[in-house]
Amino acid sequence: MAVSRMKRCWKELVGAQIAAHTCPMEIRFSTLTIQVDTSVWRHQLTFLKKEVIQKVNLYLKEEKVNDIHFRVGPLPVSLQQSVWESGPFRRIQDDTLEESIENKLLSIQDEELRGIIRGAILQYTGV
Repeated sequence: MAVSRMKRCWKELVGAQIAAHTCPMEIRFSTLTIQVDTSVWRHQLTFLKKEVIQKVNLYLKEEKVNDIHFRVGPLPVSLQQSVWESGPFRRIQDDTLEESIENKLLSIQDEELRGIIRGAILQYTGV
């Protein structure tokens, strides 16, 4: 349960830059396992291990974590930088959102597919 709570505020806990490359996975025998997207980030985080442990324990309000194991691998899809943030559907002002969505969808030839994608985008954006 502690890891689930941490995942929800991971960005605030460790900062946006670290959160973009990491995901807390589990706490087992006082060791927090953190998935890291590259070995370069894993190496960099070894220097910040004590700080991360302090922040995690402060957040958990107990000395639950004594060590961190960094594991290199793909981040869960829900935590990866979304195409909505960086790609052609990046978030834009609400007043131009529907127009922008329609402009992006023009390149899709299949009418049925276009409708499905339109519905998914509108549901995701809450328009």
